[in-house]
Amino acid sequence: MVCVLSDCADVVSSCVIVTTLQANQTGYLEEYQPLTKLPINLWIDDASKAYLSPLIYILGQGEIALKWNGEMIGVRHIR
Repeated sequence: MVCVLSDCADVVSSCVIVTTLQANQTGYLEEYQPLTKLPINLWIDDASKAYLSPLIYILGQGEIALKWNGEMIGVRHIR
């Protein structure tokens, strides 16, 4: 199960999407693509697994675009 949280301060201004994989959750985010550009903030908590493509670009906004405490599977390069 993947939880998607949206934090919108103003409808006109930008919206920050945070995808959080909580403990004991598994997420599959375009794991069969050779390249993925994620326009989200990705948070992977302890004891969770994220299956991703070999090359990922984290294009999130805000202070923390990638919080990585669990497992990222299939990733070779992060930009």
